[in-house]
Amino acid sequence: MLLGRYEVIRKIGVGGFATVFKAYQPAFRRTVAVKVLATLNLDDAARERFERECQAMGSLSEHPNIVTVYGAGFTSNGRPYLVMAFLPGGSLQGRIEREGRVPW
Repeated sequence: MLLGRYEVIRKIGVGGFATVFKAYQPAFRRTVAVKVLATLNLDDAARERFERECQAMGSLSEHPNIVTVYGAGFTSNGRPYLVMAFLPGGSLQGRIEREGRVPW
């Protein structure tokens, strides 16, 4: 279990800033993506920036080209996380490698 609410299925991506997991959210019977940022124990200013970014992402969630954000918070050890819709098509990087640059 991740954060006590999500059953981790597998790790689907790792980068310099975060690790993304494919997970199952039993309460809603849906598969989600959980992005856990690598940053530990944010100071007050960084925590406020993360919360503002979450609000901005939430207000843009209905846009067809932006992934829907279902929730956010902090792990027990202080890492910020985002819960988003799981999109099974792979990463943007993978698409670029397969198909080339994406036109504007």
